[in-house]
Amino acid sequence: MKRVLIVLLIGLFALDVDAQMMFNPRTNDFSGSGFSAGDDYSTMLKKRKKRRSSKRRGKSRGKNSGGGLAVGPGLMLGIPVGNFGKEVKTGIGFNLNGDYFVTPQLSIGAAVGYSSFKYDKKITLIDTAVIDFFTLNLTGKLKLIPFQLKFNYYFTDGPVKPYAGLALGLSVNNLKYEFSELTYFDNPVTGDLDSVNLTTRVTDKNTSLAIAPAFGVLFNISDNLALNICAKYEMFFMTDQQKYLLVDKKSNIMETYLGLNFGLVYTFGN
Repeated sequence: MKRVLIVLLIGLFALDVDAQMMFNPRTNDFSGSGFSAGDDYSTMLKKRKKRRSSKRRGKSRGKNSGGGLAVGPGLMLGIPVGNFGKEVKTGIGFNLNGDYFVTPQLSIGAAVGYSSFKYDKKITLIDTAVIDFFTLNLTGKLKLIPFQLKFNYYFTDGPVKPYAGLALGLSVNNLKYEFSELTYFDNPVTGDLDSVNLTTRVTDKNTSLAIAPAFGVLFNISDNLALNICAKYEMFFMTDQQKYLLVDKKSNIMETYLGLNFGLVYTFGN
């Protein structure tokens, strides 16, 4: 029975690399193992457990640590807010993000996106020919292409990383719409005042400042891949179409929408 126990102990010792590192029977050398010759068995076990714990923490800190580059695509659902909600319907889009981790909790980067909204706005004008008010129904599409620099601050450095950030840049805005207008004219044949319904198409392009504070969460899927869920309060400026059509003068107004973003982030380097 004693022989069997001795054989089993020798087998376990051979399989346990850390146990081999604790003591080299040929040299009685503990160098490089973190143990000393005066350590008893319980002290060796405590040091061994502490070393393994340190290795795990080190591996966890490696992800998204300083010097890491993270890139990823995302999909966006745009919910118009305030007056913008009276002009457009909920839009959709996509974006591409790149971030460089200066520290494990701070990243700087850039983002480019594309979003499209259905434009549907009603404005009221006055017809001086008959001294009467009438309503125009403007229908079309609004396309936004933002180019922004951004930074994010991550509150924790674990598998779940809530963060807050700010993006600042330019937005290229392209609005195309049309409307039908009842136009009155003197009929040269009958001499009466007749009317005809004419369709007018308008294209309005402008480039404006774009600002977007953000709050999101990164969920680690693996060592290098994470799921990104983020809400952004997007602000940009576009032409006030009512003033433009009423007095033929362009003036910009601020529009806002809530962008709900869902994407993936792949980290290189660490």
